[in-house]
Amino acid sequence: MSSTNKKKKKSKEVDDETKGKLRALFVGEKKIINGFPFNINDYCYRDGKPVALLECKHRRRPNDGDIKCPAKSTLDLEGNIGDVKNSHNHRKNETLKEERAFHDDLKEASSASGEDLHKVFNAVRRRSDNIPPVAFGNKRSSMHRARSKVHPPYPKNLTDYANTLTEEKWKNYFKYKHGKLQTQKVGSGRDVSVMFYDPDFMEKLLENAEKGKLEFCFDATFNITPTRMKLRQFLTIMIYKGNHAIPFMYALMESKSTKAYQEILKQLCLLFPKIKELDPIFHLDFELASRNAILDIIPTATIQPCLFHFLQVRIVC
Repeated sequence: MSSTNKKKKKSKEVDDETKGKLRALFVGEKKIINGFPFNINDYCYRDGKPVALLECKHRRRPNDGDIKCPAKSTLDLEGNIGDVKNSHNHRKNETLKEERAFHDDLKEASSASGEDLHKVFNAVRRRSDNIPPVAFGNKRSSMHRARSKVHPPYPKNLTDYANTLTEEKWKNYFKYKHGKLQTQKVGSGRDVSVMFYDPDFMEKLLENAEKGKLEFCFDATFNITPTRMKLRQFLTIMIYKGNHAIPFMYALMESKSTKAYQEILKQLCLLFPKIKELDPIFHLDFELASRNAILDIIPTATIQPCLFHFLQVRIVC
């Protein structure tokens, strides 16, 4: 058989675990070789040892198409960078070190802060020197990727959201200056709600409550609910203390049904059973579902319609 018809022996492929080790080595200053930025292009074996094939990141985009820089190198498992083959077809970027530092600062700031990414970009840009003009749009994707690694994924629905909240790695998000929030999923089917509260704070608010003088206020808004999860409302439960309405429990609700309200009230009474004994007063709007749920769970409660909502209805009508 002619040698031209013989099939070439397939080269051994680098396994995924080894690729991961090589990628872990290719960080920081390793990405800059002789003042030029490089990327990993592929993996192979050289002299029986696995290496990462590096290529210069630079590309020229003239009218006739995309022209890549021909400069190439290698990285082995000991972290050694091979000699650069082929000459660069472009000038060295003299501010590359400062640009890399700016890029790293952006990623770190995006991960550490929950603030709007554009504001984070402007803050880091103001304190960075000796870098050429750069637009926020060019950095938005990398900033978002950095933040997504340390922030919870966006849930598909409220049940998915509740499951995410139970994961240990996100527990630090419930801490605040004076305590720690707890979450509780209640309800089922289309009547799922997720509640947020600090039981220690609630205990302080209710410790000196007197029978017939414990007053709550229900208020819901629709403008701040996450649109992707198609929620009906964000409910706030407040308690009146010294002529002030103090929020102490919140709930994201998929439904405004009587059953959904009942599940929330059951959890409230489960946390603090003495509420039922104090004949509480509830200030509400004119929604029948919440009214019926309160009287069903706490039969001794008194319902007082809210004057503010009454006036809203009069003005609209």
